[in-house]
Amino acid sequence: MKHTPGIERYEMTPEDIAATEGLARGKYSSWDWNFGKSPSYNMERSRRYDFGIVDLKLSVEGGTIEDMHIYGDFFGTEDRGGLEEMMRGTRHEPSAIRAATEGIDIGGYIAGMTLDQWIDLVY
Repeated sequence: MKHTPGIERYEMTPEDIAATEGLARGKYSSWDWNFGKSPSYNMERSRRYDFGIVDLKLSVEGGTIEDMHIYGDFFGTEDRGGLEEMMRGTRHEPSAIRAATEGIDIGGYIAGMTLDQWIDLVY
């Protein structure tokens, strides 16, 4: 390595490394840092399945789903407005989407859709 005049090489101590790793775990790996402080965005996604096409429009603010609309040529026995309402206020991350919808039958809203397909579509 070439020596640059006026600049001394610094070797990180075990304490430096521990402090850096602690900061990475405590702040920079948190959901709030990575997603909660992200700018607002709108997302549109359309997927074709054996049971039909599902179009999804999301409005996300501060990492949280503020609004959702579901469109498509699929069938369902439940009013999809209930599913849209259920998702409002949910963090836009797979584990939160799963937690918000795990106890319901997604297939009632979108016949043929599984929970994993729903999570993949929304996220």
